[in-house]
Amino acid sequence: RSEEAEAEVEVSDNVVYKEITVQQVKQWPRKSLF
Repeated sequence: RSEEAEAEVEVSDNVVYKEITVQQVKQWPRKSLF
C-alpha cells in the first residue's frame, strides 16, 4: 500500500514539475536554461 502511495506521489510530482518547466521555458530567455 505504501509503495502504491509513493508511486502516485512520484507521478504527480513529475506532472507538476513538467508543468512548471513548461511555464518557465515559455517565460525565460533560452540562455537562462543553460
